[in-house]
Amino acid sequence: MRKKIIVLGLITVLMFTGCQKAPENSIVKKKSFDNMIKKAQDESNGSKDVAGVADNYTIYENEFSDEKLGVSVKANAKVEIPATDKLSVYRVKQKKISQNFIDKVVNALGIENQMYDGSMLDVKTKDDIAKEIQRLKKEMKSLSSSDEDKITKKEDELSIKQYEKEYKNAPESVNMDEYKMDIKLNKVDDLVKKYNNSEFYEWVASHNKGGEYMYCIGEANDGSKKSIYVQNNKNYGNCFRYFSSRNVYGFIKSAAIGDYLDTNLGMWPADEKPSMENLRLVGEEEDYYDNIFKYEKEYKNEKTTISADRAQQIADDFLNKIDLKDFTCSKNQLVYEMIDSEGTEYDRGARKVYFLRYLRQVDNVQVNNESGTKFADSGSGDNYQKFMWPGESIDFIINDDGIVTFNYNTPIEITKTVVEKSNLKKFDEIKDTFEQMITTTNSVENSEEKIDMNVNEVVLRYMRISEENSFDTGLLVPVWEFLGTKESNYEKSDSSEEKNLLTINGIDGTVIDVQLGY
Repeated sequence: MRKKIIVLGLITVLMFTGCQKAPENSIVKKKSFDNMIKKAQDESNGSKDVAGVADNYTIYENEFSDEKLGVSVKANAKVEIPATDKLSVYRVKQKKISQNFIDKVVNALGIENQMYDGSMLDVKTKDDIAKEIQRLKKEMKSLSSSDEDKITKKEDELSIKQYEKEYKNAPESVNMDEYKMDIKLNKVDDLVKKYNNSEFYEWVASHNKGGEYMYCIGEANDGSKKSIYVQNNKNYGNCFRYFSSRNVYGFIKSAAIGDYLDTNLGMWPADEKPSMENLRLVGEEEDYYDNIFKYEKEYKNEKTTISADRAQQIADDFLNKIDLKDFTCSKNQLVYEMIDSEGTEYDRGARKVYFLRYLRQVDNVQVNNESGTKFADSGSGDNYQKFMWPGESIDFIINDDGIVTFNYNTPIEITKTVVEKSNLKKFDEIKDTFEQMITTTNSVENSEEKIDMNVNEVVLRYMRISEENSFDTGLLVPVWEFLGTKESNYEKSDSSEEKNLLTINGIDGTVIDVQLGY
């Protein structure tokens, strides 16, 4: 059974980027960060006392609505203040993945066997093509005379003709010696020259021109399949990604953006049924999401019997070993992970694993950028460029085999302290802004649609925001995040996971669009 898969990268970001016009209010317009910095230094603007910024607010409670805008809000939220004596403003920039870091991680993972250029997975042998032709012919025989199936039949016929052309020049087998490689970062332009006429690297170059890239695969002594992917990409972000499975290689091309590997089709809590929000698949049978293992197999040879505490200990020890000590665990959950197996002979499947997310700590305060990906664009036509800067995070997937996924997404480094010990607005002002803006920013266009929002948590922490006239640098500033659930009577959510409902700058009280970064 052939499934359709949503193409990730640009599309993923665009899907979740708000198209709704921001209200004409100074609170949400693009701000002058010079003014914000002045307020951070202005002692009349609130207080430097972090512990007292929320006075006696241990719980924030309120209930209100705007019938015209179609939004109802109920707040019964714990107010969390970090244990620190200061919140400051820092300038940050993206940090490149270095060869030294790669060597540290590879050594810590214990990868010793010969590795090969991952583009070899993209090479179709005569046998691969013959099997695909056979599959299409079989599919055509099963098609009915409906108009929809007639269209599918024509598409299959065209595909078969194309495959028959490719078959003539396809190799009998892949010569692995041609793809031997050291685990070294390369310039994309050099890879294009090395693998002349490689569609794989031509595609990589189109998304990472002038950047750096590495994608290698290999087998361990126990037969497990290892994949390492690294990119330094000025348009889409820098990342290190490691994937291991006893069943499939991680098939990754380029521009790996966001929370998941391209091999990862989604996750869902191990004690729940999967939902459309969990999985990034379309065109499935109506009951697909409730009967996932009816269509996909579970990898029984990839077991997880260890405890959550043990999984976290493995992750903590690994970070210490590679000198990433300024990160703390923000999520540790037993989940099912669905894995795509494109480019292999295996079927798609899922495994039960622990998913752990680590976030950076600065001044003993968490830096959170989970809510969105900073993006910008420029030019038009052939000169059009899209830029993305996802939030920094370290993700682990761990089972009885140990670390089977390690993703370090868009590392940052602090380059300057802009304001030491910033002044902060009191929570009384912040909550007033929240109550004013939460209904406005979530207003519905359809008069029959109703939005219900529940605020369960309010957290004061750092967030990276855009710096004026610069995409490559940003500012770490203290923000208030209002977390909870959002549900529409038109689109019922079957996920109870908390979302960021509104983010407010803790210095000047302006609303931050987490997608745009300001």
